[in-house]
Amino acid sequence: VLTSDGTLRITPGGEAALRLPAPVQTQNLVLEIEIEFIEKPGQTQPGIPPGPSIPGTGSIEYQGLVVHSAPSDVVLPSQKQPSPPPPRVDSNQVLYALDASGKQIALPSVPTGSGKQKVTIPLSVYMENFAGIGIKNPNTNRDVVIHSARIVDPTVTGDYRPKNPVDTSRDAIIVYNGIEITRESNTIDDVIPGVTLNIQDVTDKPVKLTVEPDREAVKNAIIDFVGTYNRLMADINITMRNDEAVLQEIEYLTEDEKKSYKERLGILQGDITLSQLRSSMQTIMMNAYPSQDTAMLLSMLGISTNASIGSGYDAAKLRGYLEIDEKKLDNALKTNFEGIRALFGFDTDNDFVIDSGVAVALDNLIKPFVETGGIFSTKLKTFDTLIADQKKIIDTLTAQLAKKEEELKRKYGLMEGALGQLEQTSGAWDNFGKQNGN
Repeated sequence: VLTSDGTLRITPGGEAALRLPAPVQTQNLVLEIEIEFIEKPGQTQPGIPPGPSIPGTGSIEYQGLVVHSAPSDVVLPSQKQPSPPPPRVDSNQVLYALDASGKQIALPSVPTGSGKQKVTIPLSVYMENFAGIGIKNPNTNRDVVIHSARIVDPTVTGDYRPKNPVDTSRDAIIVYNGIEITRESNTIDDVIPGVTLNIQDVTDKPVKLTVEPDREAVKNAIIDFVGTYNRLMADINITMRNDEAVLQEIEYLTEDEKKSYKERLGILQGDITLSQLRSSMQTIMMNAYPSQDTAMLLSMLGISTNASIGSGYDAAKLRGYLEIDEKKLDNALKTNFEGIRALFGFDTDNDFVIDSGVAVALDNLIKPFVETGGIFSTKLKTFDTLIADQKKIIDTLTAQLAKKEEELKRKYGLMEGALGQLEQTSGAWDNFGKQNGN
């Protein structure tokens, strides 16, 4: 057991206990402890240690002759292979409590995780009197580090305690698949993926959970999807047709919006890119898409253009706008929810990548238009360049026109001066003729 910087470290096989000066009643008391498991390097199989050895007995040389001593007759003990290290033990069951009699009572296992964890344990569940806390480390390759430990009463606010509390706030404790889970809130969203548990009451019996899809949220998402599609289709129709009837067909526009859209009528009339985009979008919304059981269509959800009226057709609805039959949509959500999911996104080859469906097809179609450096971005740059070029041409022609105007004014002035001189000369000749006639 080691202590350092306000922490208590229990090495493998170690044990420590923190005792109170006197036992206390556990009513409303909660143990809060910050604990951490620190991994230690694994033990390796030791080799055979070096044993004793007998040096050679020596020899002597005389006149070129070498005489060796007889070897030693001493028998050395044999070397044994050392015992292997014990098998690895990993256990999170390291905490126990001491009651007034000194009895050790096992506390819940520390949740599996990395780093420092805060564990909260209601003591009244395990004993009536609390005298201390103990830590046993049965692990072979992990140290147990206690950063802090305290006993608190959550019913106490400052220096005040309710005399007759109706209830007290505590952490939510549930057991899921045999694992006890404690959370500070009754809203738990990290146990079952994609599911939020709202704990409402206490029970000592197993609770069966039935997970149902949020059909109302899905319905709203589909309605928003259709609304966004219709808005985009309306923008395309307005910019491609110089016809006010297009505005009158869109009933949800305000007067200010109609006035703004009126200025944009037909500004991209004849644009092939927008025409192809509109046609491709309409095709995607009408196509059939695979699912687990059968092909799915948006019309099976009550989503269609609904263009036919009796024996004729409504021209407005031929422009690609979609309508929703809510009763049919509600029924489809109730009876074929998985089919609807597959209609918008489905993994056809089981490679965990959604590669088919209305949403996938629309995303693949629109992405090249709206991504950075995409079709719309390139067109905008082209238009900006054309506008800048036209502005330069206009500026040049304006300057030439001003220069021409100045030149014409100068010539007009010269002409007026010459005309005045001619008039003066003509008057002078008239006077001269009159004088000679007399």
